[in-house]
Amino acid sequence: MLGRLGPWGVAVHSCWIAVVLLAAIGWATEGPAAVLTLTPAHLLAVGYLAVVVTAVAFVLWYGAVAALGPARAGLLTGVVPVAAAGLGAALGDPVPGPLVWAGISLVAVGLVLGVSAGPVHRGAAVAVQAAGRTSASAGAAACLPPVGAGATSGRAC
Repeated sequence: MLGRLGPWGVAVHSCWIAVVLLAAIGWATEGPAAVLTLTPAHLLAVGYLAVVVTAVAFVLWYGAVAALGPARAGLLTGVVPVAAAGLGAALGDPVPGPLVWAGISLVAVGLVLGVSAGPVHRGAAVAVQAAGRTSASAGAAACLPPVGAGATSGRAC
């Protein structure tokens, strides 16, 4: 879907679908009168969450997936707990304990290994499948489109 719609298209469609579904749920559970209780501060908070936290984050994430590829972009999710621990300590929460530091170290090792690994070659994965191995990775390799093929390569898995 990302290849067809691009980061902006995926973000826009994800957001409007969420708005419609959440409006329906709100209407059914709170009733239409609940809208009248919203203050300007509520509306500003909703606007901030909609634009900055949701739309911009979607565009940045899907842009990273398009630029880095899904394997490398997936490594970025390891940064989130590390950033949360650091930001929490900077904002006055207690300094993380030894188990958190051990987790941060494990995440750092995983990021270094993931980033330093060479690029994933689809041809090698297909060669594994062609060699007759029946592992799960070989089965998944059969689902990969040929190198240079678009999303509509005609293979179905």
